[in-house]
Amino acid sequence: MINDRLKKIIEEFKIIEKKLAQPEISTDSKKLKELSGEHARLSEIVTKIEELNKINSRIVENNEIVAKEKDKGIVTMAESELTTLKEKKEELEKQLKVDLLPVDKNDRKNVIAEIRAGAGGDEAGIFGADLMRMYQRYGENNRWKV
Repeated sequence: MINDRLKKIIEEFKIIEKKLAQPEISTDSKKLKELSGEHARLSEIVTKIEELNKINSRIVENNEIVAKEKDKGIVTMAESELTTLKEKKEELEKQLKVDLLPVDKNDRKNVIAEIRAGAGGDEAGIFGADLMRMYQRYGENNRWKV
């Protein structure tokens, strides 16, 4: 099921790239913005899918080396690489599962947060300032406009 879904995403990505290359799309700013946003979202997923495919092929190669090779040193190197490749594969699969969750239309919208000092005097003001700095740093770390 997940492989079918990944193939559909790759096909959709290629279709969007073809649409973006059409000259009539450049005149329709609304359609261009919509396609560009979808292209950006899908490009991250496609990059992870391609990396996962490379890891899978390297796992197959290393399994063949372990099965056929007689030199113990090479087998040991292949086995150690297999463990790291399997860990990377698990991590990528987890990331892809999160990326494949349905997209909420409100995810890309702006947010305005207001922080006020409530009852508590100066300490409430200090807490509000600390809270604001915390949200600012969180936004900066996520490359959000603050």
